[in-house]
Amino acid sequence: VQSMIGKLFSASMASIGNLIASGDKDRCKDVLEHILFVNTWLYGFSGTCLFCLISGLITIWIGKEYLLTISTLIAAIVSFYLSGMRSTILTFKDAAGLFRPDRYKALIESAANIVFSIPLAIKYGITGVILGTILSTLLISFWYEAFVFYKYFFNGGFGRYIVKQLLYGILNAAVCGTTYLLCSFARGGVIASFIQRFAICMIVPNAVYYLFFWNSPHFKYFLEIACRIINRKKK
Repeated sequence: VQSMIGKLFSASMASIGNLIASGDKDRCKDVLEHILFVNTWLYGFSGTCLFCLISGLITIWIGKEYLLTISTLIAAIVSFYLSGMRSTILTFKDAAGLFRPDRYKALIESAANIVFSIPLAIKYGITGVILGTILSTLLISFWYEAFVFYKYFFNGGFGRYIVKQLLYGILNAAVCGTTYLLCSFARGGVIASFIQRFAICMIVPNAVYYLFFWNSPHFKYFLEIACRIINRKKK
C-alpha cells in the first residue's frame, strides 16, 4: 500500500521541482499544504482499512494462528502512518536539493532506532522493535525534516506545519477508532463479517473526511482539478 501511494509522490517530483525553481514561495507553501491534505486523507484512510481489515484478511487467507497481537498491529499501523506522513515534506525537500543540511540525520536516526529497539524488543518482542522505530521517527526525523525545509527554503515558520500534522493525526486516530468500533458490530461467518467490515471502511472514513473538509480550500482545490479533468474528457 505504501509503495502504491509513494508512486504518486514520485510522479509529482518533477512538477514540484519546477514550482520550487520558479521561486514563488507563497505558491510553494500553498501547494505543500494541499499535498499534505491529500496525503492525510490517503494514509488516514489506508491505515484505517489496514487496522480494521487485515486480521480478517489473514484469517481467510492462511488462518488465525498467523495473527499478530492487537498491540503489534496498532504499533505497525502507527509506524505506517508516520512513515507515510513524512512523504510530503521529503518530496519537497528532495526537489529543493536540501540534502546537505540534514546529512547526519539518517545516522542519528539509525543509532537512536537501535538504542530504543533493543531494550524494547527484549521486553515486548516484535511490538518493541516497531515501537523503537516509532520513537526514533518522532524524536528525530518527523520534525527535523520539516525544520530543515522551512528554515532553508521558507526561512523559518515550521510551527504551522507541526500543528497541522498534530491536528490531522488526532482526526485520523478518531476516524480509525470510530471505524473499528463500528466494525465490531459485524456479524456472521468470517467472510460475511469481512465483507461488512469492508463496506464500513469504504463509507465511514471518507464520509467523516468529507464532513470535515468539504469547505476547506484544500478540498476545493482538488475538486476544481477533478472537475476540469472531467470536463476535458467530455469534450
